[in-house]
Amino acid sequence: MNLITDTELTMTELSSQLSDFGLQPADWRLIRNTEEQIKIENKIESSFYFLGFTQKNGSKACWKNIQLAGI
Repeated sequence: MNLITDTELTMTELSSQLSDFGLQPADWRLIRNTEEQIKIENKIESSFYFLGFTQKNGSKACWKNIQLAGI
């Protein structure tokens, strides 16, 4: 039985793609705000965060853009 949900798989995929934007995936927590918007929060300093916007690329989710939102 597969215990990983589609949402967990999507968040894992998006987390691994953070390195494409120069971010170390292990340093960041992903928090879904809406279906297309995710808060990318630093695990040590929660006031340091980005807002990421996603899109579907076939059956996979990918980042449309990421912008600095709090420091």
